[in-house]
Amino acid sequence: MVAMHFAAALRSRHALIGYWVTSDSPAIAERLASVGYDYICLDVQHGLLDYPGVLHGLTAVAAAGAAGIVRVPPGDPAWIGRAL
Repeated sequence: MVAMHFAAALRSRHALIGYWVTSDSPAIAERLASVGYDYICLDVQHGLLDYPGVLHGLTAVAAAGAAGIVRVPPGDPAWIGRAL
């Protein structure tokens, strides 16, 4: 699901199915995104991802055609800015 369709479905409160990734592996993120999930969430708060890992993960998810979202550590303006 491309990002525009994901945003529209989210606003319409449609049920979406996603997968949360904590691994710093773009190959895993891309493979999961190609399975057919609506979105892949890269979990920085509880995962092993750093900034380059998030960039590579989001690139891999987009290449597979899914929407990518990032869960940032709570109250961390630096991570919020990076994710945006």
